[in-house]
Amino acid sequence: PMMKANAAGTRSNALVEFVDIMPTLIDLALGAPPPLCPADSSAVALCTEGRSLKKVMASPTTTADLYPAAFMQYATCMHDDRLWHDGCNNSTEPRVMGYAMRTRQYRYIEWIHFDKTVSPSAQWQLPVLGTEMYDHTTADSVENAAEAVNLAGDPAHEATRMELSKQLRAGWRAGLALN
Repeated sequence: PMMKANAAGTRSNALVEFVDIMPTLIDLALGAPPPLCPADSSAVALCTEGRSLKKVMASPTTTADLYPAAFMQYATCMHDDRLWHDGCNNSTEPRVMGYAMRTRQYRYIEWIHFDKTVSPSAQWQLPVLGTEMYDHTTADSVENAAEAVNLAGDPAHEATRMELSKQLRAGWRAGLALN
């Protein structure tokens, strides 16, 4: 079936992720996206961790999100235990990983020590180096103005920070069950 054409430049505020590109293209070309990957996908020929954006493209002004949150991670290097930067240059790097989550209202990040020899689930047992929490409902006309104030250390936002931390640590797969 053909998708209804939208006006050029129509934008959507839906929470989406890069992993949605492949299932979207397959859905548009073949009429159905590949199935969601199981927790252990080693024996699966084709699966995805993303969702098709076909419905978002057909109705970009909808307020429904594909996800309750979008997840990302960002590796940094740490030399002399003082300087964080992007230029990893030896086999012990990266030593710091930022795990982030963007909800409709917040962007929340936890920076933790990273050890390649530790299983992914055990990474959360490593020391937290810092947290960031930004409220995107306070943004004015300046892009990303909301990220000028880190609310993670504000006692008035502690309950929200703890809930976001719990959601981040539960991961993207737990979030799919909420939607």
